[in-house]
Amino acid sequence: MRWHVAQWFEKMWWKRYLSKKQPEEYLDWKRSYWKRFLNDLNVIPRDRILDAGCGPAGINNVLHDSEVWAIDPLLDEYKALPVFNETNNANVNFQKSTLETLNLETQFDQVFCINVINHVESIESSLYRLYEHTKPHGELIITTDCHRNELFQWVLSMIPIDILHPHQMNASEYIELLKKIGWRVIRTTKLKHDFIFDYYAFQCIKD
Repeated sequence: MRWHVAQWFEKMWWKRYLSKKQPEEYLDWKRSYWKRFLNDLNVIPRDRILDAGCGPAGINNVLHDSEVWAIDPLLDEYKALPVFNETNNANVNFQKSTLETLNLETQFDQVFCINVINHVESIESSLYRLYEHTKPHGELIITTDCHRNELFQWVLSMIPIDILHPHQMNASEYIELLKKIGWRVIRTTKLKHDFIFDYYAFQCIKD
């Protein structure tokens, strides 16, 4: 139930947020952001890539030299937003899907799951489906907010104040879950520090 409520608020949040943006200016800013993101993490795009939870302006917008699939359960809603630009991404195959139900007849060299995993219905099922869709020696780059304080983590787990994020975990819990699924975590990077959360990137390999 909490996930379904979060998805409704996610749609409303994007509509409200983007209503204040000029589409081309926002897309230019977002492309610059994605390029900095790749550079800061020293990530080189590979041949076949999955943008898991692409949102309305995902990292697929700067992966023009790769064969890309982009999935999101709210894809139909995002296509109605002025910033969504399918025509400029001819190399991208957009498909509506949750991470938990992902079922593509292919595997990927590289998977990006950016600011998504704490939005899903089941984290463990989602990470498992991403693992199954990754080639041996393929790479997963996953980012998420991670709790810094046990008290705040407990409060937000019990009371859905942070309505967009059904899951409230710390960095150690994410790392342990990734390892449980089978991922080898090769690098952990703190991208942003805040009062309640730190924003982390976990770079993983499928052995």
